[in-house]
Amino acid sequence: LDRNFDLGRSHLRAYDNDLKFVVDYAEYKEIDAESTVREDMKDPYCDFILKISPVEELIGRRFVKGIGMSSAKGITEQADNQKLKVDQEGSFINFAYMYAREIIDNLPSQYINQETPIKVRAGACIPTAEYYSDNYIQMKEKLSGVYAVYFPVADKTVRFEIEEKGGIVVSPEGPAAMEPLLRYGSNEDVELIETTSGMIMDIGYGSTDATPVDEGEPKGDVARSFSYGGITLRSSVASAIEREGYSVTQSNITLAIERGYIRKNDDKENVGELVVNCKKRLAKKVKQSTAEVMNEDFRQIADLSYLFCTGRNFKSSSDSALEEVVNGKKCDIGDLKEELKEVWGNTIKIFTPYMEDKPFKCLNRTKTDRLGNYVIEDKVDEYEFANVYGLGVARRSDEDEDFDDAGNESTAI
Repeated sequence: LDRNFDLGRSHLRAYDNDLKFVVDYAEYKEIDAESTVREDMKDPYCDFILKISPVEELIGRRFVKGIGMSSAKGITEQADNQKLKVDQEGSFINFAYMYAREIIDNLPSQYINQETPIKVRAGACIPTAEYYSDNYIQMKEKLSGVYAVYFPVADKTVRFEIEEKGGIVVSPEGPAAMEPLLRYGSNEDVELIETTSGMIMDIGYGSTDATPVDEGEPKGDVARSFSYGGITLRSSVASAIEREGYSVTQSNITLAIERGYIRKNDDKENVGELVVNCKKRLAKKVKQSTAEVMNEDFRQIADLSYLFCTGRNFKSSSDSALEEVVNGKKCDIGDLKEELKEVWGNTIKIFTPYMEDKPFKCLNRTKTDRLGNYVIEDKVDEYEFANVYGLGVARRSDEDEDFDDAGNESTAI
């Protein structure tokens, strides 16, 4: 088994190198290891104990996720953007959980409850600034080793092992997302990236990572992470619709950002222009951050030829359901490209992730159907999966180049 993981603040994403994805919520609760086992859980794998873990502090602790959280006492835990990913327990709790679930979902039953751990491989994305400060070495060490994940409701144990030499690849997020564009993009686009200067902006839920690129090479020594992202846009939209007298609910905020309207009783109220204005403010933040990073690299923002943008604030423009008419013109409410073009004045080219023109499958554990089964979707929000997909492309294409003769990971993507 071989999986690539993006352990984000709000969501977990896995990719299997064969156009199939899994998405799950990143939040979890810790409960007492001796708590009564609830036999009535619809998902018998949302309650788990880490019997063995490379991170010693996690051994023997019990957690619940997904539908198991609704009846569990305790504090909901999420990633802390003030901490490095390598210093957050949740990164390793979620990694162990996701990989164990992948084994249960994809391997024959004889691999469950066996005493000998099965050997698996993994790739993981971490923020670019962390990667180039050599935190990827510590991340590899914490992810490598033997795991035993026990699911008390199902009474099943999954044992697996990830070898540090040859079993784990750690990659910077933004450059990984750009990898498919460099491999599959047009000759003109590839030449622009490989001969000029640009900036990778990875806009996540709680943070935005900026990485300068010079002639196709990421400049990790000046990469920076900023504490704004999708949550900033949601807060801005919430304030805007509240000022207009509309009800501020999480569903209305999501509808506003993704569809350009909110629901008021049984009617749809168009708030597309409010959302566009909020997105313009976010686009200005992106440009300001870009200028700060360029200044640290002793260059000016005018030196940039392109901006490569990825993350959850970008949606596929091919989804016509996202199009709304604002001020007489169509706009893609879920996409930030138009606002970035307006802020920059069309002086640079804006790239978004390139993905294969094939049908992706996604097991979405954030949604259930009427029978309580997790939803399998034929279409994924590809920009949100760009990091793990790009890492998968790089590993699939350059598997022999990821490791030197001694089996050590190369720092090249």
